[in-house]
Amino acid sequence: MTDKLTTFDVLMYVVPGAALWTVLGLVAWWHDPSSMAEIPLLGDGGLLASVLFLLMCLVGGLVVQAAALTLDRRLRPKASLPWVRALDPEGGVLTAEERAEVVHGLLARGLLRDTEQDALTHDPAIRRLVFLRARDVADNAEPGSRARIARMYSLLTRGLATVSALGATLLAVRALLWVLGGVLWLAGTVLSLGFWDAPWWFAWPHVGSGLLLGVSFAGIAALLADRTQHTDRGHARAVLRGAAGIGRIED
Repeated sequence: MTDKLTTFDVLMYVVPGAALWTVLGLVAWWHDPSSMAEIPLLGDGGLLASVLFLLMCLVGGLVVQAAALTLDRRLRPKASLPWVRALDPEGGVLTAEERAEVVHGLLARGLLRDTEQDALTHDPAIRRLVFLRARDVADNAEPGSRARIARMYSLLTRGLATVSALGATLLAVRALLWVLGGVLWLAGTVLSLGFWDAPWWFAWPHVGSGLLLGVSFAGIAALLADRTQHTDRGHARAVLRGAAGIGRIED
């Protein structure tokens, strides 16, 4: 095990972790611009140039990937996952010619048993089992293999989509609190009760910037979620082709 960060570590953990802290910083800044003013970011002693920030990114990336995996398992039916559909003739991951080659290669390498071959067309559990065997082969391949690279990008896009969705959710909750505060302030003003002072953030320019951030985060999350579908299919395809010996694992 190396003591240095690999490209896999950076893209899988550091980048999503940095995105997480950036999103949280933007949300905190929107809530209260003065909250970020005292934190040095650049230059000597700046947070972004410190080892502490790198460690924060690694920890944040671990949290993001764990949350992304949990959400993916909860929100997507197992039968619809690309690595379950990969060997399905109607799955849209492999062409008919590729599927025939992959099945032949998996049989030759002992990753698919003769008794399981017929069940591939109608049993998602068998397709998933065969894919997991193939992925074990890919996981033991060289770091630069196509399957490893495809998995890296799949995890990257899923992590960034999760962070963007988090940002949109936090801003949506804050906007609801703003609306509630505004309603109470208006009620107090109209009824002359004077029990609710107008909050400092009750200003349209401030609200507009929050809405812009929220819509941006939501749009980015949607785009990355769609991109994740493509990278997942690419990962499943690379794993099966590599394990079947069509494209060498080391390529």
